[in-house]
Amino acid sequence: METGKFKDSKISKSISELASHKTLALWAADCAERVLRYFEEKHPDDRRPREAIDAGRAWVRGRQLRRLLEYKDNH
Repeated sequence: METGKFKDSKISKSISELASHKTLALWAADCAERVLRYFEEKHPDDRRPREAIDAGRAWVRGRQLRRLLEYKDNH
């Protein structure tokens, strides 16, 4: 077996797709965070965009989004 490659191409493809999705999620969070201050200036009490950015980063880190979203719904 080659280094960094899997014998099962389905597993290899799934891992590469997931890595790509995580990279895109981090990029999207970074982009959103750059303009977040403009939104927060006009809507200081609306935490949804910041929480969405945090949720995306939590997903990348492997945290369970379901628990995070359930918590936020109850508070």
